Amino acid sequence: FRADIQGMRAVAVLAVLVYHIWPGVLPGGYVGVDVFFVISGYLITGLLVREFERSGTISLREFYARRIRRLLPAASATLLAVAAAAWAWSSASEWGDLAKELVASALYVENWLLVQRSVDYLAQDAAPSPVQHFWSLSVEEQFYIFWPLLMLGVGALARGRGWPVRKAFLVSLGVVSLASLGYGVYVSFVDPAPGYFLTTTRIWELGVGGLLAIAGGAEGNGPARWVRAGFGWLGMVAIAVACGFYSSRLPFPGYEALLPTLGAVALLYSRSGPGTALGTLLSSRPMQYFGDISYSLYLWHWPIVVFYPLVTGREVATFQDGMAVAAVSVLVAHVSKQFIEERFRHGRQGESLRPYAIGAGLTALLALSAGGLI
Repeated sequence: FRADIQGMRAVAVLAVLVYHIWPGVLPGGYVGVDVFFVISGYLITGLLVREFERSGTISLREFYARRIRRLLPAASATLLAVAAAAWAWSSASEWGDLAKELVASALYVENWLLVQRSVDYLAQDAAPSPVQHFWSLSVEEQFYIFWPLLMLGVGALARGRGWPVRKAFLVSLGVVSLASLGYGVYVSFVDPAPGYFLTTTRIWELGVGGLLAIAGGAEGNGPARWVRAGFGWLGMVAIAVACGFYSSRLPFPGYEALLPTLGAVALLYSRSGPGTALGTLLSSRPMQYFGDISYSLYLWHWPIVVFYPLVTGREVATFQDGMAVAAVSVLVAHVSKQFIEERFRHGRQGESLRPYAIGAGLTALLALSAGGLI
């Protein structure tokens, strides 16, 4: 556990929340997702590297079981609630399309469905889907499937050839990240709207976090503390500038995504502890709270934004309406965190098959719900 990373999660989710409720206030708040990607890449890659160095392999069964326990119960609860809300308040003519998105979200391929439909995420006048935000969770889940397989193969090859394992990881994952960044820049000029959702244009954002974890650049021994503090403030400023000055007109994620992404890398590298001004901010009680509920808040806030006008008959246009949406989102996220996330996230030793059974059951239930809407 690192308090500064928990604070970074709060920065990311609050940026997205404000962007979705008051897009004119924080027109670039969507880059909070890019910060999430960097954090995930850093944490997951570090976990996998340490496991490989300790045991000479990576237990895919245990790794995927942990991911299922951590992610699937809260996500499934959100999707089931969306299905029920759609049945209660949405037009029946929309149920068929939403059912397909529910299935795509449950299978973590929502981003590819949005690419197929050529959806423009940043278009302010586009008709929103209550599960559209599952595109980023789909990218992460695909990363969780692909990344450990790649690392397992590279690690085995390095061991067999007598190469330094960390250097082999750095080179191979660096090549993948550079290729993804180059493709992202290319797509941003050629077809930016569907390119926003592509896994191939996003994998580098998780990759740069992973490269930092492999390089050991945040392990405490290195540049002086004031140098690290400088990196931390530069990172925070970079994220703030992107949130405040980016807009929906940018072809994203092209080279513009480097600013918030490298800003997040700098923040991770700084390892800002409570003894520094930035560390004190990130470690403060409000930031730690929002970091704690960040996953559930990301899951629940967008359906609440979408259904609020259908339930109340008022658009989220005034400050009061926005605050009502924010308050309900935080309340539901708090409940989700306490009674769903915490209930499932910790498993007992030797129970790695149980999460797969739970996951299969939840997915089948979601498929039945989608079939009911159809």
